[in-house]
Amino acid sequence: MLKVEPARELRWLGRLFLPHALDGEHYFILDERQGSTYLIHGEGFHGVLLGFIDAKRFGADFERMNAALKARVEAGQSPRERSGDAQ
Repeated sequence: MLKVEPARELRWLGRLFLPHALDGEHYFILDERQGSTYLIHGEGFHGVLLGFIDAKRFGADFERMNAALKARVEAGQSPRERSGDAQ
């Protein structure tokens, strides 16, 4: 974990095999604007294997995850409620 700021930001570093081979810094930032909350979600890659990754695939995966999160938020359900774990 690189940064944990409750209700604001979550940032971590993922690595493939060895440091600097392919590192990805992933982040979620919640940004309040004009009475709404926006999710800023992304990942920056660096390392010697960078030329071998399919950036389009990562983009499509992020879009699917963002769409699923949006659907949950708009339905007004927490992940626990949706899975049936709510008490």
